[in-house]
Amino acid sequence: MGTLYVFDTVSYLCADSVYLSILKKAQENSLLQRGTALSSSNYEKEKARIVDYFNSKGYARFAPNFIVPLDADTSIVKFNEKNQRLIDATLTVVLPDDSTQLRKFYVGDVSVFPNYDINKGETIKFDTVIGTNIIRTYDGNIGLKASLLNDLITFKSGEIFNKTAITKTYKKITGIGVYKFVNVASKIDECDSNAVALNIYLTPNKKMAFEVGANLNASILRDSIENLYRAGGSVNVGFTHLNLFNSAIRFSSTITAGVDFGINKPSQSSNGKSYDLNFDNRFNFPKI
Repeated sequence: MGTLYVFDTVSYLCADSVYLSILKKAQENSLLQRGTALSSSNYEKEKARIVDYFNSKGYARFAPNFIVPLDADTSIVKFNEKNQRLIDATLTVVLPDDSTQLRKFYVGDVSVFPNYDINKGETIKFDTVIGTNIIRTYDGNIGLKASLLNDLITFKSGEIFNKTAITKTYKKITGIGVYKFVNVASKIDECDSNAVALNIYLTPNKKMAFEVGANLNASILRDSIENLYRAGGSVNVGFTHLNLFNSAIRFSSTITAGVDFGINKPSQSSNGKSYDLNFDNRFNFPKI
């Protein structure tokens, strides 16, 4: 096992003043705080956090390779109050020569395909504008209340590009359980090189599902005289609707019917039958 070092100071550097100011802001929540252990794991987590931070500020093409390996000086030996070896380090961002990589982007057109079928592709016949979003369908059927669909999307055309908002939108849409596949695709707008067009492809699940199940059982009850035998069975029928009233409300209903009876000698009083009938109805409302 090698020598354990913990950070004493960590400096964040970049030759570009605009990027440096953003980097300094990101440093406020650094994972490489004083007393944190020097490790490749901690450094990689911090790199990922910085990339996400820049991506959330419009710099969609800021990449991990912009951050060079950590410069740590182990030549100066010093210790903290816990007798741990301290180290001073520098995290540096080096920008590429390609200026297109450094551009700040905003959100261009946002197009939503709420009933997307990979076999049909983008052969769209109906366009509807809801808020700042363009809703594109094959038949005019959105499949979800327009206001709800709008609330699920956390970014708008004209805003600064924000990768965090895209991730949040993805999680919100998948969380309502209406769609089998969700994909948020981005590309540079053909008409504006500073804009990122976002396409949201949604493939719905089947709205309704039925299921039937059966169960058989047998048991032995022992008393002081003899064994008593019983048998029984049950049948259940279930129905689920994943998108009630086009509001992403999940409704499930189950009916269970059962019977239990004795299989002993006719003279035994334990041969009686019992019947059971249960109904279970549930509504689950989406958390937006």
